Amino acid sequence: MPPEHKPLFVSSVAKRFLYCSGLLSLYHRVRNQRSLTVVMFHQVLPEDDPRWPDTDPNWTVTSHLFRNCLEFFRRHYNVIGIDDLLRAGDGGENLPARPLLITFDDGWADNEQYAAGILQEYGLPAVVFVVAGAVDQEGFWRERLYRQWRRGSLDADQLGGLWRALPDAEDTKPRDWTSAKAFWALANRLDTLDDVSRTALLNTIFQPSSALEGSVMLSTAQLGALAKARISIGSHGLTHTPIPLAANPQKELKDSRRRLVALLGLEERRAPLALSFPHGLYNEETVQLARAAGYRLLFTSDPHLTSADTANWQTALIGRLNISSGNITDRNGSFRPELLALWLFNRPRVFTGTRRKENARISSVASVRY
Repeated sequence: MPPEHKPLFVSSVAKRFLYCSGLLSLYHRVRNQRSLTVVMFHQVLPEDDPRWPDTDPNWTVTSHLFRNCLEFFRRHYNVIGIDDLLRAGDGGENLPARPLLITFDDGWADNEQYAAGILQEYGLPAVVFVVAGAVDQEGFWRERLYRQWRRGSLDADQLGGLWRALPDAEDTKPRDWTSAKAFWALANRLDTLDDVSRTALLNTIFQPSSALEGSVMLSTAQLGALAKARISIGSHGLTHTPIPLAANPQKELKDSRRRLVALLGLEERRAPLALSFPHGLYNEETVQLARAAGYRLLFTSDPHLTSADTANWQTALIGRLNISSGNITDRNGSFRPELLALWLFNRPRVFTGTRRKENARISSVASVRY
């Protein structure tokens, strides 16, 4: 592993010193002068929101922590929007030094209810990658299953029954269904089923949806409000199925754009031009299909920076860095800017023309939730 890819193992005191002394900032200003940083969020909620207890802390940040992140971004980066990338690709203005793009995945209602307003306060653009088929819906099956499990409303017999009902259920030994590891192992195996088979299985245990569950994903009105609030809309697929595993990848890619156009009341020529691969999974074929479907900017979940000196973003696969509260707060949940700095400033860099092993992302489906 090249030296720059190794994490910096230093004490908490040393980390704080490196940041407060300005040394980390100087390192970043020199090293990442011409690197594009793309950060990835999912949900943003205040802790007193009734949905908070049902969220996964790995993919949710508090409104207060989100503000901390935005302040950090403004201090150390030049925050850009999707249009800036498109103009740079068309031979327009070059990107500024240390550019950073803020992105959200899936299309959660709280992106409009909380994140958009905070972004407006700071005068910062962003892009929300929306699962087109989830707009006005109660949410993904994974989320419904997760909420019921986290609330304790699914017993071991129900979960064990799902496990044993799977076509490849050779291992039928009892499991500790209070364990998150066991739960996500079940969810990942359910993800390999076709939609009809999975729906039939889950309908045997799903409880009736509540009004609260119905407000989890963006509505059509909220989607329109985002578009009016300097928030760009991109595609995250039609059904959130990993594109390489979809029965019809082309349909996932094309119908997602068409549905977003219809929901936003756009002309076809103004269809979203950016795609975030669902679950972060892609391969060479789906990259080509995405470009043929009209997407000019392709975003992965590969945790690397991308060269800002490209003349054509259509040739790049743009990596993103997930922002998880567990990685940027101390034991008391307080924001630690030095942790965020160490996470962002020292990521691997991929330059234009570098060919990545795209097929490698397929093998990681079990480790990727969104």
